[in-house]
Amino acid sequence: MNNRKKREIVSTDTAEIIENAEKTSYSDYDKARLKAQAFRLNDEMVNQQIGIPELVKKTGISQGAISQYKTGKVLIKEELLLPLCKALGVSRNYLRGTADVKRYDNEDLNQMFGLTDDSISTMKNLKNKELLNLIFENDEIEVDFLLEQTMKYMIAKNKLNTYIDSQSDNDRLDYDEMYLKLLGDMQYASFNMSQEYIRLIDRNVK
Repeated sequence: MNNRKKREIVSTDTAEIIENAEKTSYSDYDKARLKAQAFRLNDEMVNQQIGIPELVKKTGISQGAISQYKTGKVLIKEELLLPLCKALGVSRNYLRGTADVKRYDNEDLNQMFGLTDDSISTMKNLKNKELLNLIFENDEIEVDFLLEQTMKYMIAKNKLNTYIDSQSDNDRLDYDEMYLKLLGDMQYASFNMSQEYIRLIDRNVK
């Protein structure tokens, strides 16, 4: 029986990555991409505890190539980007260092609408098509911000409903400090939302 402790995956030193990138003949723009690529690759390998040998098995990319990507010496070849992203579960533009959308399965929605991971997650939780149409037809408020506020409202409304259901004497709720706090959180999250919009959100709240 093999009782050896699994080797901890260690990130390449930041200073080493920067030094390696600056030594390359890339343009300043590509040097910035090179650093971002190495930082993100290191972060994912450490966070997921995936070592170079495991990435080699999952992607078919050579150990030497992955080591160069990890240390900021070479930009990832375009044809090798997809297998690396699939192995790590991140989007291509995230690993390229050109976008902040991290999840691989959110990449298409990000490219179509420019949404963040959090906004896409919120959108997927909204079951009301009428509400989704209202969000994307809105010309006054940025979609990301509106989706963020929508999620805050839904969380606040859920907390308020849960609190109300837990109380035996609903007649005294109006004077209850916790009730007033939760009500205030919900009202703050709904600031600038129309009554029609709030009505549609409420259909998504249990």
